[in-house]
Amino acid sequence: MLEAAKEAAAYERELNAEQESEQLQALRDSGMEVIDDADLSAFSSAASSVYEKYGSKFGDYLPRIQEALK
Repeated sequence: MLEAAKEAAAYERELNAEQESEQLQALRDSGMEVIDDADLSAFSSAASSVYEKYGSKFGDYLPRIQEALK
């Protein structure tokens, strides 16, 4: 069962990546400007007050997001 769960997770990630690519292309085709190389440092700085205000409501999820942005 564990092996099947791992296979399903890998398949889901692949499918999600394909769908994301298709959706982003559809947005571009409709005229939206999509920024692929966002300035994550600026985003983190701009969102810091939100982190302070609501961070405790999300347990360890917020620190994981912040770590991923580094």
